[in-house]
Amino acid sequence: MTANFLNPHHDAQVAHPQARQVWWRTSDSTIWPLAGVALLLVLQFTLVFTRAINWDEYSYFRGVAWLADGQSLRPLQSIHTRLFFWLPGLFTTSTDHIVASRTVMFACELVTLASIFAVARRFSDNCTAAFAMLAYISAGFVLQHGTSFRVDPIATALLCSALAILALSRLRPLHILAFGALTGLAPMVSIKVVLYAPAFLGVAFLRLSEGGWQRGQLMRLASCGVAALLFFGAIYWLHAQGVTGETSATAASAEVLARSRSWAFFLGVPPYWRMMGKAFLTAPMMAAIILCLPFAIGKAQITKAGKVALIGLWLPVLSLLFYTNTAAYFYVFLFAPLAMAGAPVLQIAIHRYSSRNLALLMLAAASFIWMIEDRGMIERQRQVERNVHQIFSGPVAYFDHNYMLGGWPKGNGLMTPWGIALYQIEGVPAFRMAMEEETIPLFLANYPDLEHAITGESPSFFLPEDIEALRNNYIEFSWPIWIAGKTYDSPQSGTVDEFLVPGTYTVEEGPIGVDGVMHDVGTTLEISRGAHIIDIEDGGTAKLVWGDRLSRPVVPIASGPLYTDF
Repeated sequence: MTANFLNPHHDAQVAHPQARQVWWRTSDSTIWPLAGVALLLVLQFTLVFTRAINWDEYSYFRGVAWLADGQSLRPLQSIHTRLFFWLPGLFTTSTDHIVASRTVMFACELVTLASIFAVARRFSDNCTAAFAMLAYISAGFVLQHGTSFRVDPIATALLCSALAILALSRLRPLHILAFGALTGLAPMVSIKVVLYAPAFLGVAFLRLSEGGWQRGQLMRLASCGVAALLFFGAIYWLHAQGVTGETSATAASAEVLARSRSWAFFLGVPPYWRMMGKAFLTAPMMAAIILCLPFAIGKAQITKAGKVALIGLWLPVLSLLFYTNTAAYFYVFLFAPLAMAGAPVLQIAIHRYSSRNLALLMLAAASFIWMIEDRGMIERQRQVERNVHQIFSGPVAYFDHNYMLGGWPKGNGLMTPWGIALYQIEGVPAFRMAMEEETIPLFLANYPDLEHAITGESPSFFLPEDIEALRNNYIEFSWPIWIAGKTYDSPQSGTVDEFLVPGTYTVEEGPIGVDGVMHDVGTTLEISRGAHIIDIEDGGTAKLVWGDRLSRPVVPIASGPLYTDF
């Protein structure tokens, strides 16, 4: 089962006594790729704590916080909320919660790396399999996003370990149950796991061929499929009992699938083609595997079934031609089966450049990505949350881009490209409607699109009704924090103005008259939702700020980016 199909003499060459005398002087030692993997794991572990939180990591933590608070969720693609039930309440900020969760993602990546080695070793030797791991972790996007708090590291670990069981085990009952549990859980994490279907089919074909197409082997493989379906059904049912609330699990799942179909696929130019180019430029070995593997397989001295298996592991790369959501973190998911299949290309590279030189080249490229990380951004993100907590003694409803405040009630949806597209297609002033239904005193301008909508510095995709409601009801309090409020500069006496955020207001500049009653600076008043008559002394100014004498943050933040580019 572990024979080297590509170069049957390689193991003997590696095992030569002189090749092991002084490993650091040996150009073809397996130690070089293993040392490269170990060093990159150390570097990557530092990124767990120092890499800026990507905006969608906040949205994933939101689901965990919501479930802990008893709120309902859709059953599909929310199982991670169960896995991290222990997380909410450990820290003050969402940023620190996400950093803690990244340690779990790091463990998931270790499982993925072990699975890559195991499957790659199925088609090659120890040195080549070690390089398969190095090719994966040295890829720029994997180094950066392999431990991100997203579903991709979890789904990848589940599927890769299932592939290892399928490729290497004797498919006894315990193996079949383990395979079923892993592949049954995977769709609950993300429905994009279907993109691995060719990989599983290719490995299954190899096992059938090696088993002589016997009925017993066919039955064992069929049992793997049945076990996967049964585990999926059981996990789905159990998970749905506690997350769907008043909405039926079937309806909630149908909504997820319908929205996915409308957004998940494209025809024509890939929407993330720039990231695709960056993915290949920062992962030259993975790019070589993608481009050269079909040709290298044709020349490889392996069985036809082995070639089918390798092609099956390679085929998920074609999803780049039709699957929409191929942002940087997607390559954590995509590159794993490609690394498993890369033995024919990796062995050519090892022969041409030597184990030492190839490992050093891959390590140098990845180390450069690590060195240029912006390690100060995460503290800016953490300080934004601290400032919000200093202003508000408890959770309030808010608008923002990406659920930065964890379990706090949010008045708008996630402003992803998908969310923005739905907002524009529906053509409904969702922000104004939310303000008419609930009290939303906080507008967190934590993304340029939101800041442009409220400042008018550049064109915005927001509907005119929403732009007017936001600009007329929020004032900048301490960047990027905008709070419900009004500023008046010498308006005509008896001006009628609409308030969409009811509650207690503090007069910060004045005096000001509201509905015929004058209020001095420093006093508070209650203002209901609706139109009110405003009076200002001739030549005077006035300012109303929501809340009872809210304090400005002790550590203000200068305007600037809050997220790094992918």
